[in-house]
Amino acid sequence: MNPWSASEWILLATAAWLAFRLLQTLWRGRQLARIRALNSETQVRAYFFLSVLFLGVASCLLVYRFWPDGGDKAFLIISMTFAFFVGCVLGFVFEVFLMIQEWRIACWILRWNFATTRRLAVEGTAEQQLDALRTIRYVGDPDDDLLLTLSETLSNEQPRVRRLTLQTLAFTPNLSDSLLRRVRERLNDPDPLVRLAAHGALLQQKQPVDPAIAPQFAEQLTNMEDDFALLCCQGLVRLGPLAATAMPKLVELLLDRDAEVYPHFLPHCIQRIGSAAVPYLVELLHQNDTDVQKQVIHLLIDLGADAQAALPELHHVAQDESGYDEDIRNAALTAIQAIEEALQKMAEAKAETDDAADTSKVIDTPPKTNADTHDGPPPSARGTETLP
Repeated sequence: MNPWSASEWILLATAAWLAFRLLQTLWRGRQLARIRALNSETQVRAYFFLSVLFLGVASCLLVYRFWPDGGDKAFLIISMTFAFFVGCVLGFVFEVFLMIQEWRIACWILRWNFATTRRLAVEGTAEQQLDALRTIRYVGDPDDDLLLTLSETLSNEQPRVRRLTLQTLAFTPNLSDSLLRRVRERLNDPDPLVRLAAHGALLQQKQPVDPAIAPQFAEQLTNMEDDFALLCCQGLVRLGPLAATAMPKLVELLLDRDAEVYPHFLPHCIQRIGSAAVPYLVELLHQNDTDVQKQVIHLLIDLGADAQAALPELHHVAQDESGYDEDIRNAALTAIQAIEEALQKMAEAKAETDDAADTSKVIDTPPKTNADTHDGPPPSARGTETLP
């Protein structure tokens, strides 16, 4: 056998290093972030297929060197075909990783490596801390050790780390009293978004907060960083009618076509605010924009019986042929019918409840006896009365 040349050694070393990197990428979720940090997916694909190419060439070299008839071209062709097949399979698997574009895969992989996750959350760089917190958040149901880690990261010097910690704790069930106290301490955090996240976390844990925070929640419905908008939406939903002070900002977002808000956020928040939102929606019916008018009418339909105060304006819209398009008038008629049906169902349900309550009172009240209606002494005592 001829001695190995320097180029062959370099090729083998490069292939071995790339193979190690591929395995590290596929089986350790933390490396997924580094790959996604490249400028484009094209570079990621190029990196992967370059690795497959080097592995294929290296396998051909090994077959050529160690196969008994290595000089035969047939074996070289077979080995190249096999390497290409393996590369295609691995390429498909890796493409699935890239197409999903979700951290849940990394979290699923790291479920068995939470010791490293905890260490990175406390001792890692700022980016590693954020990655570890995202992992803990997406995996869900952190154990006691992870909760202790989250308690430590609440005091991190990076505001974004503190905020992401609060977002994680917000959706963690049954927080202990000590952790809730740590969350309340963040209400006085110097960073406004951290304070807002603390309010949201307390609301998710069904703790009382000042309803005046509602407009700030509405302001952040366009903040897509680390799904912060989701926490703010949930905060408004939890406040319910108390979030009526957020309606001016919600109306502003309804009118802003360029606002980046998840489609279901605004209807969900307005529906939970209830009847307090109706005056703002009625005012929007005067907008000279059919799209806005249609959206408002659909919101009134969703409100159902809570939109009773909008009936006069809806009747006006349905009858005003000069001021509104036919589609809007028909939509207003549909809304009127839906609201009136909701009111009728509510009245029927109330009547059934009242009837059930009256029946319960009749059943629970004991019948009167003769002793209850007789003016004299009870029958048992009449035989012992003293005659004059």
